[in-house]
Amino acid sequence: MKSILNLTGVKNLSKKEQSQVFGAARSQCWQNGSQCCVGTAHGEFCDAGHCNSNGYCLYY
Repeated sequence: MKSILNLTGVKNLSKKEQSQVFGAARSQCWQNGSQCCVGTAHGEFCDAGHCNSNGYCLYY
């Protein structure tokens, strides 16, 4: 586990930098039966879970 935490050459991005990454966007989720769905740059992704009040999926 420590080797994962001690990565070299990795930069933590600020919120502003994160928002400028291609394809990065806060996506709201929606419920589709027992699945939680989000839109991605490649289409729609759904899996078993539920959409919480913050707009994020909580997957089972």
